[in-house]
Amino acid sequence: MGEILLEYGTSEDQWGILTLSLFVILVGIAMVIAISKGVLKLPVNKKDKFIYVVWGFILLGGVGAVITLFNTSINETKNNNAIKGWTSERGYYVENYGEIKERKGEESIIVGTNSKEEEKEVDHVINGCDFDVYAELTNGDVWICIE
Repeated sequence: MGEILLEYGTSEDQWGILTLSLFVILVGIAMVIAISKGVLKLPVNKKDKFIYVVWGFILLGGVGAVITLFNTSINETKNNNAIKGWTSERGYYVENYGEIKERKGEESIIVGTNSKEEEKEVDHVINGCDFDVYAELTNGDVWICIE
């Protein structure tokens, strides 16, 4: 459970790659518009070659953005499947998991359920997550992964 919760509570930096991909696409589109409007003065024999290179960068940015979005989706699915697989092997399952609202040392946490907040005693602590998450098993164990 520790490895699964550590992975669940650790986010990969997908926003940086996605932003870079979108930047490449926008710069490429601006370059194509500038070339076609005649803002950039290029020799006629190099103009077509340069446009093809710029369209290649636009395509590269688009592929990078799509791969980043697929990778994010795959990681979420992998985390959820790992939790399901872990629980079915041991005969009890994760009743809830989510973000911790407040921590009271390493002995107890406050978590938000549907309409109220509950205090839970912590059984296992894992360090190294990007954000505080918890898992509560049907055997009563509460695992937390903290920053």
